[in-house]
Amino acid sequence: LFVCLFGMIGAYIRWLFSPLNKCCCPNHFKMGTFIVNVLGSWIQGGARVALRLYVEGVIVIKEAAAVGALEGVIYGFCSCLTTVSTFAGELVALPLSAAIVYGISSIFCAQFGILLIRG
Repeated sequence: LFVCLFGMIGAYIRWLFSPLNKCCCPNHFKMGTFIVNVLGSWIQGGARVALRLYVEGVIVIKEAAAVGALEGVIYGFCSCLTTVSTFAGELVALPLSAAIVYGISSIFCAQFGILLIRG
């Protein structure tokens, strides 16, 4: 249930950011996709850390619905917010030099943020 509900929200937010792909940045940088992919990766990383701490018994979540909501954030919201297919499609469509800059910066920013979150 939570996966479906949060998935709709993630897809809607992705759609809200899509105009940024056309208007904001020079050199074909897809800013809308970049923002949602990086933020979605960070949110997913934080939610996975919280879920892992719950499984290990470090934090206590008394309501089963809260665990379901956390899984809904991971598998619904973040999966619909961040999509590999859009990222890959944009990389293929960009000129080679722009694709390299866009791809490396997207992956680096997402991974760097997750490293900070996980500690």
